[in-house]
Amino acid sequence: MELHGLVGAQTDFARQVNLIVDESNAMEDIVGDLLHKHNTKKVTEKVTLLHDLEQKGDDVLQELLAELFTETRGVKDLLLRKDIYDMLEKVIDSYRNAAAVALQIVLKYS
Repeated sequence: MELHGLVGAQTDFARQVNLIVDESNAMEDIVGDLLHKHNTKKVTEKVTLLHDLEQKGDDVLQELLAELFTETRGVKDLLLRKDIYDMLEKVIDSYRNAAAVALQIVLKYS
C-alpha cells in the first residue's frame, strides 16, 4: 500500500479489516471451545456469528465497489483498491469456511 501511495486513514479498508478482527476473535473462541470445553452450543452460536459477519462482509464489499466506481479516481487507484477489497473478502470468506469445518466436527462428535 505504501509503494503505491495508498497510505493514511483508509476508512474503506478499515471496514473490512474490522470484520476480519471480529471473525478472528470468534474463531479463537470456537477453537478454544473445541479443544477444551466441548461446548457445542457455544460453538454453534459462534459459527452463526461468523456466518453473519461473512454476510456483512459481502454487503460491505458491495458498498465499497459501488462507491469505488461512482467516485472520480485514477485507473491505478481504482484497480489497486478493487484488488485489495477482493483480497480482504477472501480472508473474510476463509473464516466462514473454517467455521463450517468446526460445525462439522461438532456435529460428528456430539
